[in-house]
Order: sequence, then structure tokens, then C-alpha cells
Amino acid sequence: MTRSIALLRYAVTAGCFAASLFCVGCAAPQYDDQVDKAISTLQSDIDTELVVLSSLGRRIQYLRDKTDASSLKALAEAQAKASFDANSASYDKIRVDLTTVQIRVSASPSPATAQVNQALVSLNANLFMDPKSLVEVHRQQGVLGADYVMLQENILDQQLIALLRYVLVLKTGGSPSTSK
Repeated sequence: MTRSIALLRYAVTAGCFAASLFCVGCAAPQYDDQVDKAISTLQSDIDTELVVLSSLGRRIQYLRDKTDASSLKALAEAQAKASFDANSASYDKIRVDLTTVQIRVSASPSPATAQVNQALVSLNANLFMDPKSLVEVHRQQGVLGADYVMLQENILDQQLIALLRYVLVLKTGGSPSTSK
């Protein structure tokens, strides 16, 4: 008799656990403060790097036609700071930030987070993976021009805005599938 009660208790517990997993899978995703903070950190790190590269690109462009010794020295310094190698640590930090967000979002799968994952995959492609990504173009060219950096900033900002909107909709209790 005690064995059948134990089996019944086990079956009820297992059934309740399975039902709770099913309900969690069907429920709308919940706001995650850690994802919010991680996306904000990612945005800040990307924006910081792009502002630095854009400023250096403009400085290089300005100094390129100068021939005096101090301008040539400033040009060499700006080119060194704008080089891919000088910025690889920043790119590594951005890659870690992006991976952190991807892992955190993947930890709570739902139809809505699947869309976020796709947005993160696209952002990763534009930053790192695509042959014409920011990092690959920087690696190939050595130094990026200000116009190219500004174009990339516009593209990446749009992707980050979409991610932040998603998080803000969750934070206010809305449904991500109905927000635009």
C-alpha cells in the first residue's frame, strides 16, 4: 500500500512538474533585468567604440593633407589608435557582451525570444561574422573612414533600438508580439 501511495505521489509530482513546464513554455516571456542591463551595456560599448573610430577617422581625414612635423606626428598617432590591432580589445569586449545577451535570452526560450535571438544573430553578423562586417572590414582596411563608421553606426543603432524596445515592452508588461 505504501508503495502505491509513493508511486501515486511520484506520478502527481511528475505530472505537476510537466504541466508547469508546459505552462512556462506557453506563457509570455517575463521581463529580465539582467537582459535589460546586458543589452544596455552592449549598446554602450558599441556606441563608445564607434564614436572613437569616427572621431579618429575625422582626425585622420583632417590631418592627411598637412605636411608640418606636428601634424604628421598627430596623423601617425591617430592612425595607430584607429588601427584594427589597437581596437581588438574593444571588439573582444563587445563580443563578450553580445554572447552574454544571447546566452541569457536563450535560457528562457519562447516564440518572442526566438525573434530576439534572430535579431542578436543579425547583430552578430553585422559586427563580426559577415565578410563585410564592421570587424572584418576593419581587419582588411586597417583603419576605417569616418563615413563608413557613421553608416555602420546607423545600421547597428537600428538593431539595438529594436532589442531595447523589446525589453521595454516586457518591462511595462506589454506583449512583444503586438509592439512595433
